[in-house]
Amino acid sequence: MPIMNTWTCSVCFDEQKGFGTTIGTNKLCDDCVREGIVPQFEAAIKHEHAYPPKFGNKVLQAVRFTRPFLGVDFVKRYERREKEYAVPTLTRTYCKNEIEEGTAPEPGTVHAGKKVALTGDQAQLLRESGSTVVRCDAILCKDLMKRNTCYSCRGNDADAESPATVFEKQGLVRGKEFQLCPKCETPIELKDGCNFIRCNNHRCLEGFCFICGEGALKDRDPRSPQKDRDPHWREGKCPRYNHPDATNAVYDSFGGQLPGFPQVVIDAAAEVGAQLDRELQAVLQADPDLQAALLADLG
Repeated sequence: MPIMNTWTCSVCFDEQKGFGTTIGTNKLCDDCVREGIVPQFEAAIKHEHAYPPKFGNKVLQAVRFTRPFLGVDFVKRYERREKEYAVPTLTRTYCKNEIEEGTAPEPGTVHAGKKVALTGDQAQLLRESGSTVVRCDAILCKDLMKRNTCYSCRGNDADAESPATVFEKQGLVRGKEFQLCPKCETPIELKDGCNFIRCNNHRCLEGFCFICGEGALKDRDPRSPQKDRDPHWREGKCPRYNHPDATNAVYDSFGGQLPGFPQVVIDAAAEVGAQLDRELQAVLQADPDLQAALLADLG
């Protein structure tokens, strides 16, 4: 019986036997593919900001991982989702017809199924019988009559609601709990940190202000010279950190001073610096040789 050569996995560095999976110049064992690659595809089919899956800088194709990792059905659904992601966000329209839950497609699926769109009376009868009626939500196409036609239920549909309307109906406040990219209208959330954000739609990546939704620059450093900074973050416009209504809103200063951080932050930073100085002095006093060496280096 021939002896199978061993090879080293590029991720876990364990010695392996068998074929493995080659990605560029790297070779991965099955366990590393299941733990590091498959979850990326699972996330990408659910969330557009997680698309596309990558290994390093290389974009991964689902069909290469069909067996034994993803399976044929998953790959078909994933490729349909890729078609949806390829449609610019602002031009996507989703079917709002009511259908029975059991016939509901994955959003963005494309298949020529039987007509399942319900009339109002049909939907009411189904609800009364205990069945669940949901929105179709499949992405629409343009038929020969130039109408929006759903691939799934074969029904016609008016324009979909804007992303802002959907979020506002949930009671969310634009500029506080969500913002829309000014270029592609992808919804973005920000928990904390700098109010400069970048669109997580990989086809867009527009930079803008989370507070007002206008285009803005991040800047290399808020303490950099005035000529290098975007006046968007000045007082009277939008704060670089926190919300304008907050007591700890931080704006850039354009008078040659450091940004106008709250006094409590300045005091805390000064105390940390003083504490570090005290600890360094204590170390040097306890070790004359270290002190002499440090003085020699400085001299």
